[in-house]
Amino acid sequence: MHKIFLLLLIFTSLSKSNSQKIENTVAILIHGTWGSNSRWHQPGNIFYETIKSHLLKEQIKLISFNWSGKLCYIKRQEAGVNLANLIHSYPASTNFILISHSHGGNVGIIASQILTTPDQIKSFYSLGLPIDTQNYLPNMQVVQNFYHIFSFGDIHQTVFGMHERIFPNLKGVYNINVEVNGIRPQHEDLHVIQIAKWLLEIDQVIKNFKNHSNHFFVKLYDNCKPAITLDNQIKQKLDYDKHWHERIQTSLLSPYSSGRGLTR
Repeated sequence: MHKIFLLLLIFTSLSKSNSQKIENTVAILIHGTWGSNSRWHQPGNIFYETIKSHLLKEQIKLISFNWSGKLCYIKRQEAGVNLANLIHSYPASTNFILISHSHGGNVGIIASQILTTPDQIKSFYSLGLPIDTQNYLPNMQVVQNFYHIFSFGDIHQTVFGMHERIFPNLKGVYNINVEVNGIRPQHEDLHVIQIAKWLLEIDQVIKNFKNHSNHFFVKLYDNCKPAITLDNQIKQKLDYDKHWHERIQTSLLSPYSSGRGLTR
């Protein structure tokens, strides 16, 4: 009888332990502007399912956070409050992983500004985030690591030069310039399967470089491991990027512009 009771006690303890592990970390996908009806952040889509399969190995639950997606500062503020409320609805010991696209990253940043629990957001992955550090600076007391994944082929991220391309040097914030199969992805190409396969491994991949720089260059391929290096040419790339945007702005403001010749 005592042996049966002991076995039941051990089984109950293990069940509780596994349950706590499953609930201990939750990953949240956050779509961007006009993305509420898009498929990439929903179950059944290849990006969602690829991320989910990686998380299941660690018994981490994946959910999708839906907001209006309107191109409006107030709507992003409302969404950030709602996301913070969602995070507050979980037990206080729960950690979070945020994966966002475009202005969905700013929704997550607003939530981080509201939250107060240190390191509650273990990892924050932003894809093509329009950077506005005056209004949207992540709370790095709440966010342990912030990975800003961007492409110099993405004209929509900067809104024709109105937003910054990368974050300034901040502890725990990493700017990661990506190419996929030798191509600089455009805005909507930042939630493709090649990025989904690699995204959650970022921390392990760059951990040996973290003390040297917060600028990285990553080449992703279909059937081999990513090639990652410190981006020692980031200044030259940013200078060329700025010049490129100035040319676009000049073309758009020109009374003779027909809107042609703005792609490269």
